[in-house]
Amino acid sequence: MAFDETVMSGLAPLKLTTDTGGEEQTREETSLCPNACGFFGSTATGNLCSKCYSSCKQRRDAVAFDEAVMSGLAPLKLRKAQLDTGGEEETTPEETKNRCMECRKKLGLLGFTCRCGGTYCGRHRHDGGHECWFDYKAAGRKQIACQNPLVVAPKVARI
Repeated sequence: MAFDETVMSGLAPLKLTTDTGGEEQTREETSLCPNACGFFGSTATGNLCSKCYSSCKQRRDAVAFDEAVMSGLAPLKLRKAQLDTGGEEETTPEETKNRCMECRKKLGLLGFTCRCGGTYCGRHRHDGGHECWFDYKAAGRKQIACQNPLVVAPKVARI
């Protein structure tokens, strides 16, 4: 087995020639990383060492991800701009769901949601405890009418 080695300067690639059974293989060895970190890079990683290559790849992936996110947000910003110019702005303060809408008492896990859309404490949860606009009586009648259809017997012919 013949082994031929030619070494050039420190920055030039190292050329190795190996003779294995009549088949000659030539490969170019690594050169120093252009980031001057002191490690050797390979041609597969663009002459960067593994550390510099992985950090460069992470930066490229982060930039690509940011561009993808921003391109996805562009239509949303456009829609919001169209909605803002479409009519009057009604500024409604966002009400917190963890406080009673009447007495502002902190509810924790025991808040009751009314059909009018508000969240109330135990004292104000009934329709008499707060200014509820929902008509429970009509809703109850409608529910009963749907659940219990009217049953009418066919008329019997008189003899």
